[in-house]
Amino acid sequence: MDIQNPGSTLGRFWRILVGSPEEFSLENRTVNAVSIITFLFLLLLVPASIILNVVGVTMVNAALLIVQLFLYYLSRFNRQYQASMVGYAFSCYAALIINYHFNAGINGPTIFLFFLTFHLLIAIAPKSQHAVWMVMHILIGVSLLALEYMKPEYIIASYATREARFIDISSTYFISIAFVYIITIHLRNNYAKEKKLAEERADAIRENMQSIEEQNAILKRIAWLQSHKVRSQVATILGLCEVLNDSDANDPENIHALKGIKTAANELDEVIRNINELTHSVDEP
Repeated sequence: MDIQNPGSTLGRFWRILVGSPEEFSLENRTVNAVSIITFLFLLLLVPASIILNVVGVTMVNAALLIVQLFLYYLSRFNRQYQASMVGYAFSCYAALIINYHFNAGINGPTIFLFFLTFHLLIAIAPKSQHAVWMVMHILIGVSLLALEYMKPEYIIASYATREARFIDISSTYFISIAFVYIITIHLRNNYAKEKKLAEERADAIRENMQSIEEQNAILKRIAWLQSHKVRSQVATILGLCEVLNDSDANDPENIHALKGIKTAANELDEVIRNINELTHSVDEP
């Protein structure tokens, strides 16, 4: 079932979880999606760390579950997605530092998780913050490596067997790949949707502009008819009225004048009908 298909059951449920495009910005929806997916993967990591008997890691993952629920609530329901994003970053840093200590240091999977968290932060953070998160990742990662090198006793060798270490690193590797894939596909699909919406809006604007230009041409035609044809016929009628002989109704010139007035009136009526037709065409949507 396609999670990105709004017509499917899972698609509708996902839309409810991350928020609709009409109500939430792309950045807000992305933070919501990252929070949900992080929570789901933590649900997988907690039982895995219990099976591997890594007590410290289990406690960290359990605490992250609670923090992630709060950050999701902050972003989805309070719409404070920027605060949620910053909280997500620092909770990741705290978890990575603790996990590095409890989970065998450089011999564990924590150092690889720095690449995953960096990818997520770059995906959801505005471009103006990218340099900050890059520096933070480099400083924290290098500091942990330097601390382990100078004080190896700081690191707890948590693996009871060689197989446990391979299972932990392998599971982290596959989960990281799945996480990166899901987030990347989510971002690409949302980008494609936003691009399609932008193209539809641009097409609608072009159609409206064309309609406005056509209406302007009609209005110019109406103005020309009023200023030339209507005034011309009115001037003709007024001129013919001047030559009418009011004192002698039987004056032969009156017959010619009346015929001219009738002709001008008919032509004026035709012009008015044309203007009415043009006016109706402007009123049509």
